[in-house]
Amino acid sequence: MVSALLLKTWMINIGNEIIENGAKVAIKQAVPDLKLFETSGYSYHLVYSKFRYSLSSSLLNKLGFQREVDERWYRNLISSVYLIHNESIDFAVFPGCILDKFTLPRYYPILLKLMSKGIPIILLGAGGHDYTKTTVDYVSKILKKLKPLALITRDSVAYEYYSQISEIKYVYNGIDCGFFINDWYQPPQADKKFIVLAFDKASKVPSHVLDRIRSIDSDVTVIFTTHRPFNYIYYTIPADVFARLPIAISRFLLARRELLKSDRNLLNKETVFISDNVKDYLFLYSNAVEVHSDRVHAVVSSLAYGTKAWLYYNTPRVLLFENVGATINENLIIVNKKVLTKKKKELITFLRDIIEDNFK
Repeated sequence: MVSALLLKTWMINIGNEIIENGAKVAIKQAVPDLKLFETSGYSYHLVYSKFRYSLSSSLLNKLGFQREVDERWYRNLISSVYLIHNESIDFAVFPGCILDKFTLPRYYPILLKLMSKGIPIILLGAGGHDYTKTTVDYVSKILKKLKPLALITRDSVAYEYYSQISEIKYVYNGIDCGFFINDWYQPPQADKKFIVLAFDKASKVPSHVLDRIRSIDSDVTVIFTTHRPFNYIYYTIPADVFARLPIAISRFLLARRELLKSDRNLLNKETVFISDNVKDYLFLYSNAVEVHSDRVHAVVSSLAYGTKAWLYYNTPRVLLFENVGATINENLIIVNKKVLTKKKKELITFLRDIIEDNFK
């Protein structure tokens, strides 16, 4: 029996769970009898962020000095990857938005350890937050060192930049793992009509979106939600003003850097939905009349279930919609179900061929 290790990132964003659970389905559909294990890179994300966004680093960056993170930043960390016997795992799968200077350096020590153990790595449905020259050069350098067995991209730009790396044995221009999420979970049906608004990048829902909703049947409930459910815990902790001040300052600085823009008034909305369970979100997206969001994977999962969805966020990540033949008309993303089904089957076939050629 073939065994694989799924490399999960960190549960601070519901979108990550959508990607990773979609990846599970893709792997299992490729090899139904495959034994799948999981591990998280959360501790590496936590400690790297401590160094990367420390007060001293932030001040130096503000003054124009680029402070590099100490290469030994992870010296006191250990992952289950360090302890796993190399003969118990045939290959590892690393899915999602990983080809950039945010995720890759955080996960690099784990990927390096897998390489040293002789465990091949498959990058599945991979893409990046951006494709600037600095990012492409950095990612290319890391991929050449890691020599992954396969790179399956989720957009054509990632494929164009990284398919030429000779150290990668298999390269394929595939689709985002989130489009498999409807194969992972089929939620129950709802007993009422509702529209979902999931906005995190903007401090409030755009006025033209609200205008559209007002023109729809008044019997439709409007539900406000967030893909950052854990951010709001800070608003509920009883504490004096001195305890809240550092949190408020941190949130302000993060928002200024486009890293965090949550609606401070979300909890005061009339109909609010927040959960730490991805299946609750999938229930909303599969049953909604419409979904309006600035979160890419709120839209991806909605489309996977056949729900009409609008995306209000200008990011290179929207390129992933092109790979499923989607059209964009004034923020409305339209996907042809037949094309999507065909693309999913093609990715499964490619993944199956890799596994059968190397591990069976």
